[in-house]
Amino acid sequence: MVELEQHARMEAERAGACLPLPYQATKSMCVLLLAAASMLSSSHTTTAAAHGAASATASPPPAALLIATADDQQALLAFKDLVTGDPHGVLTSWTAAGNTTAGVCSWRGVGCRSRRRRPGRVTSLELASANLTFTVSPFLANLTFLGTLNLSHNFLSGNIPRELGFLPRLSYLDLRHNSLQGVVPGSLAGASRLLVLQLEYNSLVGEIPANLSHLQRLEVLDVGSNQLSGAIPQSLGSLSRLTYLGLYLNNLSGSVPASLEYGMDGDVSIQGDLYSYGVLLLEMFTGKRPTDASFQGGRTLQSYVASCYPDKVLEVADPGLRHQLGNGCLSGGDVCCDEIDAEKLRRCMASVFRVGLQCSQEPPRARMHVGTAIKELEAVKDALLND
Repeated sequence: MVELEQHARMEAERAGACLPLPYQATKSMCVLLLAAASMLSSSHTTTAAAHGAASATASPPPAALLIATADDQQALLAFKDLVTGDPHGVLTSWTAAGNTTAGVCSWRGVGCRSRRRRPGRVTSLELASANLTFTVSPFLANLTFLGTLNLSHNFLSGNIPRELGFLPRLSYLDLRHNSLQGVVPGSLAGASRLLVLQLEYNSLVGEIPANLSHLQRLEVLDVGSNQLSGAIPQSLGSLSRLTYLGLYLNNLSGSVPASLEYGMDGDVSIQGDLYSYGVLLLEMFTGKRPTDASFQGGRTLQSYVASCYPDKVLEVADPGLRHQLGNGCLSGGDVCCDEIDAEKLRRCMASVFRVGLQCSQEPPRARMHVGTAIKELEAVKDALLND
């Protein structure tokens, strides 16, 4: 896989600029476009050569955990005990209500089973973008009817509890955009009903467990933008139902299993790289990163840019870059163009942000074609350098 951030720096240095991360505010738009277009073109034509696989095995749940809490209510209260920050009072309704789980179903973020058979059992816990600061309680494994767990876009830290792999009905696990550390537990392979596993934009390390290939129902697997290393497990090629695989912005080696490349029409390599490229492009021209403190409560780098697109894009553009171009002074003097009026600058910025936004669209098939992205960036560069 292509390491896009490292490649961006290399291409920029060839163009006479320096692009350390976070990107400095004194870079010329022309040089950035040279680097960006070259980077995208190179990432489109480069394929990885090494092969390898990592192995991990799921362990049975410890007996002590299964009797640690008596019902769903106690499991949720144990979860709440590990919440250290709740500025919006999302969990204020979470209070003990006797020995039944009837009151639990009215708690914010909690969904319950409505069928006659075993009514009242918790089937979903959805607390995305709640600005909660916490670590994940292993006692969630006692929610044996839990099918959906969505804790994305919070301030979640610590490790992913291995006990989540012991949830027999879990089909949707979304922990993206947090500050999780440690490894991807191989025990997740025990959640055999998983359809969606999203762990992107955390600080996870180690290798991708090869035994995730046991999740034969899996349709989406995204571990992008972490610090994962090692070889891409070739065993993932057995995931016949997989429609999206996100491996971008890691330190992985090896190639994507050919069966996935063909089965997803190239989405796994080209479209996955396009997503990370789109995010990187937005970083380069705003001077911000997806992990900045200003992006919380569901606000993302993409929504930040989209809120001002296309008429007010100068409001989100890197101030230093905007000032340079407005005065016609490009850093280093190695790229020359006339003073750029505000309207021309706005149009150019809007075009760049359009590429960034469309390359980072969901789902993958909605993303801009790589050839189109290259042509649009080249057109912006030409517009800046010529009348």
